[in-house]
Amino acid sequence: MRTLMFTLALVALSPALARAETVWQTDYTVAQEEAASSQKPLVVVFGPGANGWQLLGGGSLPEKASQTLAQSYVCCFVDTATPQGRDLARKFEISGSLGLVISDKTGNHMAFWHQGTLTADALSGYLNRYADPDRPLVTTETNPARPPVSFYPPTGTGVGTIQFAPAAGPVCRT
Repeated sequence: MRTLMFTLALVALSPALARAETVWQTDYTVAQEEAASSQKPLVVVFGPGANGWQLLGGGSLPEKASQTLAQSYVCCFVDTATPQGRDLARKFEISGSLGLVISDKTGNHMAFWHQGTLTADALSGYLNRYADPDRPLVTTETNPARPPVSFYPPTGTGVGTIQFAPAAGPVCRT
């Protein structure tokens, strides 16, 4: 009898266990600290309204992208319909209401930057690419491509590089 009850309970829980829920942090500073302590990349999604993160994928996040977010990232949502959200978006050079920024596992360096919506395949591809916490970061990749951005100090060639913001501030390009 106990075996039957255990089996029924396990069957009832299995869909919930298989489908991890994405937890969206709405405080950027807390999310950045969580990313650093968990050694997971930080994904920051900018969008208007309470569920604006769904707009990034064109209206809803694909199941594959949702699974990758839940398993591999610390997720932060910034509501660009609020003055505070618009201010933070500007610090990330997001001029529209939608955008995506993915950091490295420290939460201090930007690995990927995008403004606007993405196709389901593109979104899932970028999330999978940067989910590896051991992926080396050399430049900030963008879509569409922009000039490379390096976090290394200038080489003395007379050409400077763009430095990343200090750990206390947002992961933004200066």
